[in-house]
Amino acid sequence: MPHSKTPHAPHEIDDEFTRLLKAENEAYKALECEPVSQAYRRNQDDMLEALKAIGEQGDSEEILGSEKMFVMQERDLFPRTKPEITSYNRVLEQLTSTEALFSLVRDHKKYSMIAQAFGKRGCIHGVPKDAARWFFKDHHKWLARKFLRPRMTKTEVAMIETRQENLRMAEVAYDALQRQALGLLHT
Repeated sequence: MPHSKTPHAPHEIDDEFTRLLKAENEAYKALECEPVSQAYRRNQDDMLEALKAIGEQGDSEEILGSEKMFVMQERDLFPRTKPEITSYNRVLEQLTSTEALFSLVRDHKKYSMIAQAFGKRGCIHGVPKDAARWFFKDHHKWLARKFLRPRMTKTEVAMIETRQENLRMAEVAYDALQRQALGLLHT
């Protein structure tokens, strides 16, 4: 259908805008009825349930692993600009170092030696503000910016919220591991 001439009168602009919104709404409804769209929505529902199961399990390694898979998939499917790709790559680097710190913090002697390098200024309540701590802080903000994407389904919103909740659990677990490694369990 050819484009109509751009209207100039206020009532013509309103009428054209209303017509375009109706057409867009009808096209969206038709798209949602397509079998491919329905299969995509079912897959999203299944992924949401899997994310919730990972959260219920509470395994930090599983949480970080699932987050890494999401970030890799989003990087490979969604970004269109170099800054977006750079952002995804930075997140993946931070995730990798956070996974390594989870392993390192379990070795109390090594971690306490590393913690000494932070000094008092690099610590909060005696716990170093290391790369994992920075990752959790930055990644919560990074995920929150995803809510700015237009036209997210309820399931997509729930998936991001579940990812955030899962990461909060991993963050709490990391804090406990840090405190245990440094002998600060009761502070």
